[in-house]
Amino acid sequence: MARNERTRLGAMLCAGLVPASVATVPPAGADPNQFPSLSDYAAVDAAGYQTYSRYMTSGLQFETPGGYRCRMSFTHKQNGAHMECWGTLPGTANNHVGLNYLSGANVVDVAFSNIDLSKMEVVEPGPGVTGGPINPRDYKPLPPRSKLVYDDGPLQTCGVDASMTACELVDGDRQHGFVLSPQGSWTF
Repeated sequence: MARNERTRLGAMLCAGLVPASVATVPPAGADPNQFPSLSDYAAVDAAGYQTYSRYMTSGLQFETPGGYRCRMSFTHKQNGAHMECWGTLPGTANNHVGLNYLSGANVVDVAFSNIDLSKMEVVEPGPGVTGGPINPRDYKPLPPRSKLVYDDGPLQTCGVDASMTACELVDGDRQHGFVLSPQGSWTF
């Protein structure tokens, strides 16, 4: 093989290797919109957080280490799952994030908004429910590096650390939720 051919062959081999090696190098920063792994967070007993229920709706509610409140619920009559957090949410100018999921219709609504927070602290009267204000003691703190799993309806999981809250709903191959973090909050 002539010297020019060896040089050209070497250049082609190197050119072919460079993209492969670049593709295997992780990006400079992690994707900020990647849902964090909660696999090593300690699961807490959901029974201790079951304080929100009314006719055909059951759920859990908790307070995060950051001081805002969250709720996960399922309404059997509409086959709808709901997740929401409210208060001074990190990384956003909004005071509420909510997810509404109607599994039969495959309808998803997840968004940040600003709402009247006083309405979040009242249970409307209904069959078998007298209604009235929710006692602040009914929001049990969720300890840092723990998660709460609610499996009435689609699987709902919320995990917290000292500054981040990540909530995810999984129904088959569908995943929806939100992450609240001082580094940026987002929905999916």
